[in-house]
Amino acid sequence: MGAGEDQPPVVSEDEYKRRIRAWTMYDWANSAFATTILAAVLPAYYSGVAGATLPSAAVATAYWTTTLSMSLIIVAILSPILGTIADVMRGKKKMLSIFVGIGVIGTGLLVVISTGDWVLASVFFIIGRVGFAGANVFYDSLLPHVARPEDQDSVSARGYAIGYLGGGLLLAVNVAMILFIGSEIGARLSFVSVAVWWAVFSIPIFRRVPEPPSATKDLLPGRSVTMASFARLGGTLQNIRRYKELFKYLIAFLIYNDGIGTIISVAVIYGAELGFKDTELILAILLVQFVGIPFSLIFGRIPSSGESNRAVYLAFIVFNIVALPLGGIIGAKVLAADTVGTPPPAFATIGGAVGEGSYGVGSGTLTQPGLWTTIPESEVAEATQGITNVAAGLTPIFLAIGILALLATWALARRPSATTTGTTRWGLIGLGASGVLALLLAALAQLVVLTGADPISYSTTSGPDAGYEFEYNGQVIDLTHSTGPDHGSWAVSVDGRPVLDDDDPLVIDGYSETLRYAVRTKIDAGVPGVHLLSVSSVSPQNEASTGSVLSIGQVEVLPGVRRSSLATIVAALLLLEVVGLALATLFGRSMFGRLADTMTTKRSIILALIAYAIVAVWGFFLTAVIEFWFLAWMVAVVQGGSQALSRSLYASMSPTSVSGEFFGFFSVMSKFSAILGPVLFAGAVAVFGSSRPAVLSLVLFFVVGIVLLNKVDVEAGQRTAQQADRELMGGEPGYDG
Repeated sequence: MGAGEDQPPVVSEDEYKRRIRAWTMYDWANSAFATTILAAVLPAYYSGVAGATLPSAAVATAYWTTTLSMSLIIVAILSPILGTIADVMRGKKKMLSIFVGIGVIGTGLLVVISTGDWVLASVFFIIGRVGFAGANVFYDSLLPHVARPEDQDSVSARGYAIGYLGGGLLLAVNVAMILFIGSEIGARLSFVSVAVWWAVFSIPIFRRVPEPPSATKDLLPGRSVTMASFARLGGTLQNIRRYKELFKYLIAFLIYNDGIGTIISVAVIYGAELGFKDTELILAILLVQFVGIPFSLIFGRIPSSGESNRAVYLAFIVFNIVALPLGGIIGAKVLAADTVGTPPPAFATIGGAVGEGSYGVGSGTLTQPGLWTTIPESEVAEATQGITNVAAGLTPIFLAIGILALLATWALARRPSATTTGTTRWGLIGLGASGVLALLLAALAQLVVLTGADPISYSTTSGPDAGYEFEYNGQVIDLTHSTGPDHGSWAVSVDGRPVLDDDDPLVIDGYSETLRYAVRTKIDAGVPGVHLLSVSSVSPQNEASTGSVLSIGQVEVLPGVRRSSLATIVAALLLLEVVGLALATLFGRSMFGRLADTMTTKRSIILALIAYAIVAVWGFFLTAVIEFWFLAWMVAVVQGGSQALSRSLYASMSPTSVSGEFFGFFSVMSKFSAILGPVLFAGAVAVFGSSRPAVLSLVLFFVVGIVLLNKVDVEAGQRTAQQADRELMGGEPGYDG
């Protein structure tokens, strides 16, 4: 690793440890944004509250996807440029503080978001997300300046472990607030808690970690910081062949991180599709957060040659990779169905009572007395698919622009005069970057198209005697209806008895400020069997309503309710871990000692990717709740370690003196992976009509990632980085301290 000409004095061991603690504490600070804002609370709040006035929940989801995409594009463009400027002007900590401030302000402002404020919610989220992602570029770039080369794996892993703990603790507090205070006020207070948490726990890194030296060699007399930054950025891009091992690693990282990111982002949706309860899914998220803490630390120590227990750690990891799938699959087969949560038999049609499936207004299954008006699919599509249609039109345009720009860049770069002048070089760089950006926009537009919901027809009626009936064989059904300013209130009964909601008869309030389609209400009959649903208009209506319209679009008979014992499942997991720890302690050194001595950072990442490939295959076949929990535990085993070691491996092959610039490129690759994976996943769902084949397709990301990563010569990449440091700074390689 490299350092500046004026090498700072070697710090004491106590000061070194304080700097490490301060650096890792920032993971504790910013992980609150990742868990509460990105994963758990804001997506649901955006759809249900901020986007409540949009035509449908699907439109709100499309707007949310677009908002995410815009924030990713902004960060992808800014990261390498700002990282390079920070290198030249000695400003990594300064840029970190600026982006932390941007993120904290954007997150805190979310507290003012109320019903219908989806535009403000999008703006404030983009501000917060840009701050979050931008700050991570400079935070990551401080790693090679804070930690000694031999400690970077374990320090990076410690950061992820502490981040899991901090993010998980605040998420648990916020979930409790939402449950006990109320969903809307609890969510808004959770946004404030994230902003305060992020700001307060960022203080240690600013107080303890020194500012790394700048690349002063680039600042020649009469040359501005901006000119020097862009010149060096252009030089790096032009001389990409020099960093070919690092570039090969970036490509491998882009591919396998696509798979990892997709598993993280679709896990909850996939679990919901399989029929798992919301409570089980939320607890699974918390499980991954807290179980990931010790395993991140364990994974970070496996590549360390000075770690005396590395063979034990490796044995424990391998035991989990083998035993968790076997335990989950065997448990689902041999234990009682109401313990492990295997799906009950599908509900079949019995006489006039329909079984599992979706039934629209034209299916003949609804009894609708009186005069009903049909709202055709075309009219619903016109109201709900505006952004989807725009995205569908833009996708081929951006795709064509991207392909043509990259082909033109390749053709011009082959000309002998392509690199003779700075103007020509920057023209090629700009043309190539434009092509990449256009392809990125095409992918984002296609993601909006693929995640859009297909419109359905609706029937509406009005009057004091309005109502409909539906006979079915099942237990839980899902009503899809519209709401609007002229909609009334509707009583719901099953088999002639009112459905209860918190001991009171359920009344659906159909009023909303604007017309909104695809509103869903679940009705639970309490027991499986043949039932008759009755929905009818009631008085009094909502005082704000201008009418008494009753609507219905679709009734879906859901699969049977799974029964499971989470206490038994968790006990089985803990017992498995105790057995694994005992076996690893007793036999780990004798059985895995030689293998552990060969475990480099790269090989440890490959081990994690093998586990992810098993997760993808297992996810295709899993059916029981116990399997989902065992699979979530397996993800927790490798998730933190794979991400931490990916960061430290990249740091080891990047010139320390320009770590901001290179971690800017690392950030770009991570943003691409946050887009391409979901696009391909959504495409697989569209082709196969199910998420199961899409989950299985993720195996390709891990297989290709392993193959490409195996071809990376890490030692050669590290030598190149050290040589670049000498040229840029004129000093000897070594960490700053």
